[in-house]
This record gives sequence, C-alpha cells and structure tokens, in this order.
Amino acid sequence: MVRHALGVRNASVWSVTMIRSLAYSWGLYPSAQAEMPMGPTVAVTWSAADLPSEVAAAFVSEGIGGLAGTFGDETLGEPVEIDDLDVQMDTGRVRVRVYNRGIGLMRGMGPELVQLHRFFSTIHAATSGGPGPGPT
Repeated sequence: MVRHALGVRNASVWSVTMIRSLAYSWGLYPSAQAEMPMGPTVAVTWSAADLPSEVAAAFVSEGIGGLAGTFGDETLGEPVEIDDLDVQMDTGRVRVRVYNRGIGLMRGMGPELVQLHRFFSTIHAATSGGPGPGPT
C-alpha cells in the first residue's frame, strides 16, 4: 500500500501525517436535509494507493487538515449546493461540510472558504481529467 506523506514542502505537524483514504461528494439538493441530489453530482473515494498526488499536495498547501467543521450558509440558495469531505489519516479524521460554496465565495465569507474552494476544484479536476472551476 502506498500512502501519501503530507507536508513535504512545509515542516509542520502534517509532515508525519498520512492519508489513509479520502471521500468527497458534491451536489445540488432541494434542501439541506434532502438525501438525494437533484442534479449532476461528483462522488469519489480514494484509498491511499489511489489518491492523486495533486490532491494530496493541495490538501497540504491549502491547510485542509486544520479546517474541519461546517462552513457556509444552508439558507442562502435553492437548490442547496453541498460539498462533503471525509479524510481518514493516521492521526485522526477530518470532516468538512460546506453549504452554498459559490454563494459564500461571492459574499466574501472568509479565507477558509477560498481554501476549500481551491481544494475542491483540485478534486473536481482530478475526477474529470481536466481543470476544475478555477482558483479564486
């Protein structure tokens, strides 16, 4: 099994952290509580051996390990845009949920949302074989 060592560029706690698996999903939902999306979705789960190097590098460069929690506002749009991220690491788990990322970016809801957007764009690009929505 190949695991992706994080923090090669930065000497930090992440230099000893290894990603075991990464699961990500994105979709548009009629409400934040809905279980089924109403449009196209992106859903991917990578084990350590399959994780694209650009995704592992973006995890480090965007500081995603320190951004666990919920971001955005589920009341700002209809349908509701939801990004879900679950990363299993040797040192624990990072879970992130973002509501209405696009609207939040337009409203300037903080640097964390920009970091998450760039990371999610890297995932979208890795799953589609092309560029994602682009950096902000």
